[in-house]
Amino acid sequence: MSGIHVRAVLVLSALALLGAAAPATARRPRPITLRVPRFEVPPGVDREVCTFVRVPMTHPFDVAGQVVVSATSGGSTSHHFLMWAYTGTDVDAFRPYEGKVFDSKGCLDMGPPDSASRILIGGAQTPRSAGRMPRGLALRLDPLTSKAGGPTVVGFILNSHWINGTAKTVHGRVRARLLPARPASVKKYLKPIFEVVGNAFIDVAPHAAATVGWAWGPGRPDLAAGLGGMPPPAGPACVVTLSGHMHQWGTLFQAEYVDADGGRTIVYENRDYDHPGQTLFSPALLVRPGERIDYRCTHDNGVERPQRLGCEETPGEAPGMSIVAGLGMGRGAGEVAAKPCTAPGPAPAECPATDPTRPGRSFTGNCVEAHLVFGFTSHDEMCLLPGTFYDGNPDAAAGHECDLD
Repeated sequence: MSGIHVRAVLVLSALALLGAAAPATARRPRPITLRVPRFEVPPGVDREVCTFVRVPMTHPFDVAGQVVVSATSGGSTSHHFLMWAYTGTDVDAFRPYEGKVFDSKGCLDMGPPDSASRILIGGAQTPRSAGRMPRGLALRLDPLTSKAGGPTVVGFILNSHWINGTAKTVHGRVRARLLPARPASVKKYLKPIFEVVGNAFIDVAPHAAATVGWAWGPGRPDLAAGLGGMPPPAGPACVVTLSGHMHQWGTLFQAEYVDADGGRTIVYENRDYDHPGQTLFSPALLVRPGERIDYRCTHDNGVERPQRLGCEETPGEAPGMSIVAGLGMGRGAGEVAAKPCTAPGPAPAECPATDPTRPGRSFTGNCVEAHLVFGFTSHDEMCLLPGTFYDGNPDAAAGHECDLD
């Protein structure tokens, strides 16, 4: 996100949720409208919020498109909006978050223990985004049963991230509309690509640039679950969309299709983290077992982009570490980035000895040059690959695995 998740991704790479929607019926599906409750973003603040909304639904809902409108009272930027459908076993555990604004990074610390069991439906990194899936394709949402009884529901997790660069408080809000597929028009159901392992290796020293990445493809090991990513497919995959997600230090995102013989073809490239764009493959890009999509991100920490600053923890050492290094010290993915500060030198107000939001860490009181590493806010970085695919037919003739008819 600008910058996971999602940008990635875009992702790739987190928002407040929505109001009531009309139940979907099998014969006459109607759009679902979700609204993020109005919330404050104080001056100079980077705020990411989440909310939860349940929509009563008796039949599966096939999403064929979306319209997202993000707006504030003026002078701020929508870093990203993401929406997921919960697919776990305890939708009732989200009740405390329904219709409320909850500060969270990626919405992974709300709801039941299996809150990461979710399908990425879509999102936006611009004030207005609209699009439809290619004909014959849709994303299916299946209703869940509440343990407390009552109607079956689809539960939506909404994540909104705003950056307020003004000197006054602004109010953010988001409206998302999910457009239904026509009855009997769907031939294949889309699944999300949300590949995030590249995040684990981001570690750029002060006044340096570095490139990290990973790969997505059928049959590859599922290493992304603990980082909020989606598992790869087992059989041939028909890729429909690809994007990339970085934050403000990202200078280049590239994705390459790698065939079984090692041949490489660039299928996505972006040099503007704030407008990542998307590649639409029509026909779909077939990726067979033994083939993959490599992605890589280049980040600049103080060469041409601003130098990341952080509160010093060990005298003489630049703070911040990669997720991989943090695991060895017992730190989670959200605990590896340096605490942000604004100007080098003594900074007792920004860098007090302790911070209740960073338990187990202490600070010297100085603001120093820091390593650029993974983080959920725009102060830090991401490298992830968002997109969509549908399962190919492994029994089809070569080259026809992605045929819809």
